[in-house]
Amino acid sequence: MPYYDLSCKNCLHQFNVKATIQERSDRLIRCPECQSTELEAIYRTVNFVRRLNKDCDVCPRSGSRSSGQGFCSGGACSH
Repeated sequence: MPYYDLSCKNCLHQFNVKATIQERSDRLIRCPECQSTELEAIYRTVNFVRRLNKDCDVCPRSGSRSSGQGFCSGGACSH
């Protein structure tokens, strides 16, 4: 079941709720503050965490992207 970040059009309360796609499309989700079903989605940024692959002898163990060095990410090392 997906989580939705929503904002109430009536009272402007922002909240996160776990609901089925059907519940969302049938407008069954209610604002926890005013019980309105007039909701709109809030689109937030997504953060990704990248790690160095300590098992790779080719990839640097330290450094930054600005130094031009590449990184391995969570078992997806291409070396």
